[in-house]
Amino acid sequence: QYLNRQQVANLTSNIEGTEFVSKYLNQNGVKIVKSTPHGEYITAKASVELWEKMFATTFYTFNHVENAVKPVVRSTHYSIPSELANHVSAVFNTAQLPPRVPAKRLRTLKGSAPEKSGSITPAVLNSYYDITSNKGNNLGSQCLFESLGQYYSPADLTQFQEAYDLPKEEVAVDVGGYVSDSECVDDPNNCIEANLDVQYIMAVSQVTPTTYWYEDAADSFLAWIQAVAASDAPPLVNSISYGAIENELPASIANAFNTEAMKLGVQGVSILVSSGDDGVANFQARTNPKKCGYNPSFPASSPYV
Repeated sequence: QYLNRQQVANLTSNIEGTEFVSKYLNQNGVKIVKSTPHGEYITAKASVELWEKMFATTFYTFNHVENAVKPVVRSTHYSIPSELANHVSAVFNTAQLPPRVPAKRLRTLKGSAPEKSGSITPAVLNSYYDITSNKGNNLGSQCLFESLGQYYSPADLTQFQEAYDLPKEEVAVDVGGYVSDSECVDDPNNCIEANLDVQYIMAVSQVTPTTYWYEDAADSFLAWIQAVAASDAPPLVNSISYGAIENELPASIANAFNTEAMKLGVQGVSILVSSGDDGVANFQARTNPKKCGYNPSFPASSPYV
């Protein structure tokens, strides 16, 4: 009952719009870097001066006052030339500041006895969720979204599998790098999220080929789902253990993510997103009780995950 990628493109692509925008960019001296297979997104490069002229705006370098993240070049507004208005839904990397996405930190670093009382283990998960078999399917596929400088360690994965008497398997596909044993030795916080994700998805669903997909873009959720949607054979089950405060996310980015999630869904691709570690208040209330309130987490709040 599912559609293939071409059938989805037949329903959703805008060939006229893609051609018009491409022609407009070329006429204005903008270099087209790449386009998605069916022309939904065009990535282009030009000088800041030229972009400012085209979009009637001014760009600035923004630094986050709380988090030590990379500076971004953005504007406070932009205008689309009238001839593009019917063909363009959004121009990204203009007025959209990236949302805050918190990194997890180790609270303690003690002995690693797997039988410690109260520990979560693969066996505990199997019992609690009534998982009767951990044998997946080598015809399927599963994928982990990772970001924020997180590495996973193949050596740690092997040690985890040995500790819990699991089959020794390797990650099948690595996208974006960020695979390192030494980074995890130097500072376990470099690997806490990615190691957890890799070890437990492969423990619960064994045999199933696993993809480790790292995305370093400022708008990492959108960049990731665009890349997955552009794949010839996207992973069938995708897990995201990250989240941003929904009302900090520009509507254009949320809408684009939702559109790609819908297109993947009709192809039989599932996206599962954690609801967060902090309850309804979200992570901003961790150190400041005054920040308590209703703060949904995206992409968990997307209707299409």
